[in-house]
Amino acid sequence: MLSLSVKDLIFTRDDREIINCKDLKLRKGELVLLTGPNGSGKTTLLKVLAGLISADSGSFTFGQSSSTSFKDSKFLMGRCIYLHQTPYMFLGTVGTNLSYGLERRGISKNDIDSLVDE
Repeated sequence: MLSLSVKDLIFTRDDREIINCKDLKLRKGELVLLTGPNGSGKTTLLKVLAGLISADSGSFTFGQSSSTSFKDSKFLMGRCIYLHQTPYMFLGTVGTNLSYGLERRGISKNDIDSLVDE
């Protein structure tokens, strides 16, 4: 079963430790509740796990792949998704938002127009 394991994840901002996660394991299909007060690092942790921001240190394993550096945040991009509580990418139409993701994948303009229409 596919899983994401994290060890010794450290994330700091302005000399303040935001995350100090010794050990975390998430398994495919498992539901996890992440709770804590405002400012405790919940969103930051999710952004690190999704590869949107880089941690200062730590190691992780995703399925059979592993890395000893969260500084390589691109490792998880395309494998994990972060959906913010306000789920929109940009102001604009649904078509504009759908087009953006397809453009980032290198799909041609003609194919994008066809896919979005579909």
